[in-house]
Amino acid sequence: MAVTPAVSVIIPTYDCRPLLEGALEALRKQTLPADDREVIVIDDGSTDDTWAFLQETATSWPQLTIIKQPHSGHPSIGRNLGLRRARGRYVFFHDADDWMPPDALRRLVADADRLRSDVVVGRARVIGGRREASLIRTADDADLIKDKVWTTLSAQKLFRRSFLSRLRLEFCEDMIQGEDQVFVAAAILAARRVTTRADEDYYVRRRTRQGGGNLSDQPQSLHNKVLTSTRLTRLVIERAGKAQQTRLLTRVMIKVLAPGLAGPFMRATEAERDEALAELQRTVLPHLAPLHLERAEEDRRLRLLVAAHGTSAELVALNKWLARQQQGEPPDAVRRLIRTYDPGRSDW
Repeated sequence: MAVTPAVSVIIPTYDCRPLLEGALEALRKQTLPADDREVIVIDDGSTDDTWAFLQETATSWPQLTIIKQPHSGHPSIGRNLGLRRARGRYVFFHDADDWMPPDALRRLVADADRLRSDVVVGRARVIGGRREASLIRTADDADLIKDKVWTTLSAQKLFRRSFLSRLRLEFCEDMIQGEDQVFVAAAILAARRVTTRADEDYYVRRRTRQGGGNLSDQPQSLHNKVLTSTRLTRLVIERAGKAQQTRLLTRVMIKVLAPGLAGPFMRATEAERDEALAELQRTVLPHLAPLHLERAEEDRRLRLLVAAHGTSAELVALNKWLARQQQGEPPDAVRRLIRTYDPGRSDW
């Protein structure tokens, strides 16, 4: 009779052999007993020697399952495939170019078992990024705001598999980027208990990638930003209490939507801009609150204001003016909107 592992580690990969080798070696050295962990690697049609390496590695690693699929460019497809094949009581979504310290899985599983947690979030350290570690605080039963859970919506967390099955939760396969944010937000908003651990590093993320590893390493599209913003907003409005909604939506407005109103908006066609802004004004921007504007940096605050109350042409004009580093007078329509909705700008 097959032994049910404690955790299934799911890794989608593409053209990432050197970094994947390091990730797998770190997983093989985990202190959690070998029979308590399985690793499922989904090769998204790599063009390098990734598949040959996986085949060779699997011959000496009974707990390694390898799957090859046609190239999709969507990490969500590989993650969902791995989730359907997983047998563990828990699942951990791992990127091909990152790694875990030796005791990480054992400690995450032990905390989940002891506290009966649906999600366990361990501190992540970032290499090559502006922020070296996550902001979470240690808590057995974490508050999404106070304990900073909402600041980390990446997929690299431990999830109780029966909990995900009960929610029928999978990654959105129509999204190239941001699908992890939607998945994690849905999970932590529904979880009976989320546990956070900030005492040491449980996961090391690589921001500067060489030799592949990131299936969605491409500029964000406006369409994808709209999907991420609308889906996160809907989750918050439907599942969070009234007292929390505005605070939770701060991330959506400032970190997700506002950047999408810059480069992605300007790269889109006129028709795409009009359609996107109409959708955002219908679903997301009605929830724009003074708190969001107070916490946003100048450029992002201006973009949010114009997007909420103006037209796509006016947002284009604002972006061009901001690209000139606010040299010269702002467009008349933009000045009118800012005077009306951002009276703190007395210089206008």
